Amino acid sequence: MKRYKMFMPEGTANKLKEKIGEVFEEKLIDEDTLEGFQAKIMVFDKPEEGCDKLIIQERVILPETFYVKILEREREEEEVTVFQPVKWGEMRGGMLRAMADIIEKRRGEKAKLMTEEVYEREEEKKKMIERLSKKRPS
Repeated sequence: MKRYKMFMPEGTANKLKEKIGEVFEEKLIDEDTLEGFQAKIMVFDKPEEGCDKLIIQERVILPETFYVKILEREREEEEVTVFQPVKWGEMRGGMLRAMADIIEKRRGEKAKLMTEEVYEREEEKKKMIERLSKKRPS
């Protein structure tokens, strides 16, 4: 026999006694898995066939024993992210590869910048030589 817990606002447990044998919807918590779910249920004060134990909790757990029959359990579709297990060495290696890629990219950018700077200096030298050669009479 499974055990479920139902939380109720303080002072409303008497209303539950009025609902005995009626179908209604309520949120329950499975005591074994601590999973909360919405369900259509029937509550009884005596054990019936196919019933599980129901613990009612207001501010404190009520001493009275109730039984619940779950007629329909609503499934909540949750998006689950599954992480693949990775060995520490692989993870560390991945971080090192990523860092090496970043360093290589920066070196490439630096080399490109230095190359451009060398070409600019060469152009400036050519222009300076042309200017000097025009000023000097031959």
